[in-house]
Amino acid sequence: MQDHWYERRAHRAALPGDARTALEVDHSRVVHSSSVRRLAGKTQIHQGESDVPRTRLTHSMEVSQIALGIAQRLRSDHIANPRHNLDELLNDQAIWHVVGLCHDLGHPPLGHAGESALNACLPYEGNGQTLRILTRLESHTPGYGLNLTRRSLLGVLKYPKPYSEAATCDTPPPHRGISGAPLIGPEHKPPKCYHDEEGPIVEWLLSPRTIDENAIRDRMLKSFDCQLMDLADEFAYSAADLDDAIAMSMMERSWIEQDISEEAWAGYLEHANKGSTDPLRHRTDLYDRLMDGSASRRAITGSIINYFLAGVTLVKDEELADPLYRYSVELAKPQKRLMQQIKKSVFTRVIESTKVQQERVRTQRMIIEVFDAFSYQPLLYLPDRHRALWKASENGDRVIADYIAGMTDRFLEKTHRTMMG
Repeated sequence: MQDHWYERRAHRAALPGDARTALEVDHSRVVHSSSVRRLAGKTQIHQGESDVPRTRLTHSMEVSQIALGIAQRLRSDHIANPRHNLDELLNDQAIWHVVGLCHDLGHPPLGHAGESALNACLPYEGNGQTLRILTRLESHTPGYGLNLTRRSLLGVLKYPKPYSEAATCDTPPPHRGISGAPLIGPEHKPPKCYHDEEGPIVEWLLSPRTIDENAIRDRMLKSFDCQLMDLADEFAYSAADLDDAIAMSMMERSWIEQDISEEAWAGYLEHANKGSTDPLRHRTDLYDRLMDGSASRRAITGSIINYFLAGVTLVKDEELADPLYRYSVELAKPQKRLMQQIKKSVFTRVIESTKVQQERVRTQRMIIEVFDAFSYQPLLYLPDRHRALWKASENGDRVIADYIAGMTDRFLEKTHRTMMG
């Protein structure tokens, strides 16, 4: 048994009769956390014309379920052809629920637009904030956040490099136009990293001698659990976000026809038609069903995810000692081609659309103006709890960023309206 996987930074005394595994305890703590509840108030892409768009919470639940699907498929393959000793790696399903629910906790209101806006105010990166929330900010175990196991925390450590090393140059302050309004551009996008303040926590995570710390840092390796979560996130971002974009009338049929090649669809059509009583005879059938109401569309997007799942394979690196890093997952080329083309189409047609980009200006301005006000008079404007945290902190701006990052979209707008009119 890999005992170091289940260690916690603070000792946990199990209650009598508690039959849960360590990872099931982690899952319970995550489900009951306020940070997970806040995800329900953070929009995934855009409100569009729908009154039931995906939120960060529904997206995270989908990622959890897809990650579980990947693990189950790998476990089934392993049982049928046991080439590796994967029992401990794949048997406890709670880990996929933990990493799926946690992976977006650090996203501030308004998604990546909000992340860039906060990064213009101080070093800020969403994945780094996730680690901070789980290990510091949540109140379950004072000083230790949710006090999760090492395995669960490694499952959300996507980029094992501190901000100060990952950044190639200093991030400039917001650009000020003729009007004086703060504007955020590509120069404010953060590097992929964790916050320097979490350095001691990462040191603890990578401390067991069985973990290949140098290789992990030098090669920016992700744990097996983190890779599954990341791949599930990619699946959700492509198929599920395509579903959302069509539902919100933000994606036209002609764009899908132009952006996704016949070659990319070929493998999917063959996969979808195996054993089907209602086969897709041509791409035209596929497009018809994608655009023909929610039930038909979701059947197609669900089968696209199933096709992606069929392309996941296990890879072993003999040079690495710990099974969490020795094993990794890859996606076969046909599935990867389709996934990348769908993602690119949604990003170009929806995320980079004028409607969404113009709204970014307004939302980013809200974050910067609220941050400016709090940092100017923190002891007057911050609520009592964060005022106390600001007084006790060596970096008051980080406390302010924590507070803003935890806001829902609606609460940010309310706060800005109250303060700025």
